[in-house]
Amino acid sequence: MIEIGEGQQRIREGQREIRKKFEEIGSECRRLKEETMNIAKQSDYNQVRINLMFSILKAREDNNFAHADHLTGLLRLRGNGKAGTRKGRPGWLTNDHGKQGAVCLCSHA
Repeated sequence: MIEIGEGQQRIREGQREIRKKFEEIGSECRRLKEETMNIAKQSDYNQVRINLMFSILKAREDNNFAHADHLTGLLRLRGNGKAGTRKGRPGWLTNDHGKQGAVCLCSHA
Protein backbone atom coordinates (compact mmCIF):
# COMPACT_ATOMS: atom_id res chain seq x y z
CA MET A 1 0.00 0.00 0.00
CA ILE A 2 2.78 2.42 0.91
CA GLU A 3 4.47 1.83 -2.45
CA ILE A 4 1.24 2.67 -4.31
CA GLY A 5 0.82 5.90 -2.30
CA GLU A 6 4.42 6.92 -3.02
CA GLY A 7 3.93 6.15 -6.71
CA GLN A 8 0.79 8.27 -6.85
CA GLN A 9 2.66 11.08 -5.07
CA ARG A 10 5.42 10.97 -7.70
CA ILE A 11 2.81 10.99 -10.46
CA ARG A 12 1.13 14.08 -8.96
CA GLU A 13 4.49 15.86 -8.65
CA GLY A 14 5.27 14.99 -12.25
CA GLN A 15 1.89 16.33 -13.35
CA ARG A 16 2.53 19.58 -11.44
CA GLU A 17 5.91 19.97 -13.12
CA ILE A 18 4.40 19.34 -16.54
CA ARG A 19 1.59 21.83 -15.85
CA LYS A 20 4.17 24.43 -14.79
CA LYS A 21 6.20 23.83 -17.97
CA PHE A 22 3.06 24.21 -20.11
CA GLU A 23 2.30 27.52 -18.38
CA GLU A 24 5.85 28.71 -19.03
CA ILE A 25 5.59 27.68 -22.68
CA GLY A 26 2.24 29.49 -22.98
CA SER A 27 3.73 32.61 -21.45
CA GLU A 28 6.70 32.50 -23.81
CA CYS A 29 4.34 31.95 -26.75
CA ARG A 30 2.33 35.07 -25.80
CA ARG A 31 5.54 37.10 -25.44
CA LEU A 32 6.79 35.96 -28.85
CA LYS A 33 3.43 36.72 -30.45
CA GLU A 34 3.50 40.24 -29.00
CA GLU A 35 7.07 40.72 -30.20
CA THR A 36 6.10 39.51 -33.68
CA MET A 37 3.19 41.96 -33.76
CA ASN A 38 5.52 44.80 -32.76
CA ILE A 39 7.93 43.86 -35.56
CA ALA A 40 5.03 43.82 -38.04
CA LYS A 41 3.90 47.26 -36.85
CA GLN A 42 7.45 48.57 -37.23
CA SER A 43 7.60 47.16 -40.75
CA ASP A 44 4.28 48.81 -41.67
CA TYR A 45 5.50 52.10 -40.20
CA ASN A 46 8.72 51.90 -42.20
CA GLN A 47 6.83 51.09 -45.41
CA VAL A 48 4.58 54.14 -45.00
CA ARG A 49 7.64 56.35 -44.47
CA ILE A 50 9.35 54.89 -47.54
CA ASN A 51 6.21 55.46 -49.61
CA LEU A 52 6.02 59.05 -48.40
CA MET A 53 9.68 59.64 -49.26
CA PHE A 54 9.18 58.18 -52.73
CA SER A 55 6.11 60.37 -53.26
CA ILE A 56 8.05 63.45 -52.16
CA LEU A 57 10.77 62.66 -54.69
CA LYS A 58 8.17 62.09 -57.41
CA ALA A 59 6.41 65.38 -56.62
CA ARG A 60 9.72 67.25 -56.77
CA GLU A 61 10.58 65.55 -60.03
CA ASP A 62 7.22 66.75 -61.41
CA ASN A 63 7.94 70.27 -60.07
CA ASN A 64 4.90 70.00 -57.81
CA PHE A 65 6.55 71.68 -54.86
CA ALA A 66 3.30 72.42 -53.02
CA HIS A 67 2.49 68.72 -52.96
CA ALA A 68 6.08 67.87 -52.01
CA ASP A 69 5.79 70.32 -49.12
CA HIS A 70 2.47 68.76 -48.06
CA LEU A 71 3.98 65.27 -48.11
CA THR A 72 7.06 66.46 -46.22
CA GLY A 73 4.73 67.78 -43.52
CA LEU A 74 3.02 64.39 -43.38
CA LEU A 75 6.39 62.69 -43.08
CA ARG A 76 7.27 64.95 -40.17
CA LEU A 77 3.91 64.21 -38.53
CA ARG A 78 4.47 60.50 -39.08
CA GLY A 79 7.86 60.77 -37.41
CA ASN A 80 6.39 61.89 -34.08
CA GLY A 81 6.34 59.16 -31.46
CA LYS A 82 7.59 55.61 -31.64
CA ALA A 83 6.89 53.45 -34.62
CA GLY A 84 3.74 51.41 -34.41
CA THR A 85 2.54 52.99 -31.17
CA ARG A 86 0.30 55.78 -32.46
CA LYS A 87 -3.42 55.17 -32.15
CA GLY A 88 -6.10 57.55 -33.33
CA ARG A 89 -4.65 60.64 -31.70
CA PRO A 90 -4.91 64.15 -33.10
CA GLY A 91 -2.34 64.52 -35.84
CA TRP A 92 -2.55 60.85 -36.79
CA LEU A 93 -2.42 60.49 -40.52
CA THR A 94 -5.73 59.75 -42.18
CA ASN A 95 -6.94 59.54 -45.73
CA ASP A 96 -9.80 61.66 -47.08
CA HIS A 97 -12.23 59.10 -45.67
CA GLY A 98 -10.89 59.32 -42.11
CA LYS A 99 -9.40 55.83 -42.10
CA GLN A 100 -6.61 55.74 -39.53
CA GLY A 101 -3.14 54.75 -40.59
CA ALA A 102 -3.74 55.49 -44.26
CA VAL A 103 -1.93 58.31 -45.99
CA CYS A 104 -3.28 60.34 -48.85
CA LEU A 105 -0.59 60.34 -51.53
CA CYS A 106 -2.79 61.82 -54.23
CA SER A 107 -1.85 65.06 -55.97
CA HIS A 108 -3.51 68.10 -54.39
CA ALA A 109 -3.28 70.78 -57.06
